[in-house]
Amino acid sequence: MPSSYRILRVFGISVELHITFIIFLFIFFLWGWQEDGFMGGVALVSFFALIFMIVLIHELTHSIAALLNGIKVPRIILTPIGGLAHIEIPEKPVLELVISIVGPLSNFLMAGVFMVLFMLVIPDPVGKLLEYKEVINNGSFSIKEMVFSLPGVILLLVEYNLILGIFNFIPAFPMDGGRVLRAILALFIDYTKATKIAVNIGQFISVVMAIAGILLPHIWLTVIGIIIFFAGGQELKIVRIRHALGGLRAGDVAAREIECMDNSITVGDFLERIAKPSQRHYPVCDVGGKIVGILDISRLGDMEPRDFNRVLVGDISDRQLEHIDSKALLRDMLMKLLEKDFILVVESSHVIGYLTPNMLLDAARFQSMKKLRDVH
Repeated sequence: MPSSYRILRVFGISVELHITFIIFLFIFFLWGWQEDGFMGGVALVSFFALIFMIVLIHELTHSIAALLNGIKVPRIILTPIGGLAHIEIPEKPVLELVISIVGPLSNFLMAGVFMVLFMLVIPDPVGKLLEYKEVINNGSFSIKEMVFSLPGVILLLVEYNLILGIFNFIPAFPMDGGRVLRAILALFIDYTKATKIAVNIGQFISVVMAIAGILLPHIWLTVIGIIIFFAGGQELKIVRIRHALGGLRAGDVAAREIECMDNSITVGDFLERIAKPSQRHYPVCDVGGKIVGILDISRLGDMEPRDFNRVLVGDISDRQLEHIDSKALLRDMLMKLLEKDFILVVESSHVIGYLTPNMLLDAARFQSMKKLRDVH
């Protein structure tokens, strides 16, 4: 079962909804229905969708800036706590600074545009603003009334653009502010050291956020603080792995002992003659020896044992073959490689081996040990 579903393509970028986002929409609908009937559910879902339209524009701004600088952006995933554009930015501080800062700036620009629109098209705009402020102060705020009125929708767009812009300027990974801070530091010091300083600052802020969320209490603030804390550590880990791999290419690390099994054998024969306790993925070939799929042994857990002797491995193998050129630098495609369980390595259109995330981590650890030996 996929974890995200594509809803559209923009500039060649796949925009996807994470499964948890879809679940949250359903929960919001039921919550709104319980509070204010069917239209209350529709209003709450519309409110949630409005916020994430702002998030999507924010992420698209990052993505467009990356595309204009020749960086590929395969997809944007929308989750209940925000959007994630899959951008692997090279270690160029000025470029990272530009790509990171345009997101929050786009929110401030949109807030200004919608505020001007509000002043131009809404009769007595100042009175409406005062009315909106009084409603919030009195605690009689209604999402239903806001979403189904033009002044309310425009003011929501202004408010949440400002909130998103300010929030993303927090100097903590994965917020844009953390990347901006790292980029500025990297103009003057080593990139890894800049990342470590930025991560430490971000994790301190995240701990403060989590504690504040407990004391207020505000559960989302605590959740976000926890996510930021671990995301910062992950960012530092990725940078260290990238630097450890250095100038290694895919062909330098790929496992060359690649055995291909016939797609016409049964699962039972595969388990009896080929399967190994230490191996999870197996290339599947046609009669001509061409790789046509990859069998993930974990898929066998969904099968009934009685089917092992009648189902062919070719019927349950994954036909979408991911591959990478043997001359590709690992550091330039690290995030893509770590996201794939198994990826083929090709040279002159011929498969010469394969890579897994564990192989990359082992290579990084080995390179780190070699560097330590050279230092001492």
